[in-house]
Amino acid sequence: MSSTSTITEVHILEQVIMPERPDLPAELARAILGLRSLYFLLVKLIDRFVYLKTGLAIVLAFVGAKMITRDLFTIPTPISLAVVVAVLTTTIAVSMIATRRENANQKDTPPEK
Repeated sequence: MSSTSTITEVHILEQVIMPERPDLPAELARAILGLRSLYFLLVKLIDRFVYLKTGLAIVLAFVGAKMITRDLFTIPTPISLAVVVAVLTTTIAVSMIATRRENANQKDTPPEK
């Protein structure tokens, strides 16, 4: 595909499909490339997050409890966000510490013959 056809396609998108937001295709492309980079980073690190499922279960339980009890009392959004961030940060930190210890123990033990 030549660069002139690419420019023409982008120009068509900008002028015909989205005239009110001509910068939207470029923003979408940047977002997709950023998510792709993040995906490849997380694929390499996913083995280290051994407690992440537990943290996500706690977050889902918190959100469920918040939804069930919304008629009795309300939890402010900043507090909910703080709980979610704290739980995920804690489980990721504990996971990283645990896998670091496992890796250190594996390096210290001699291989079996």
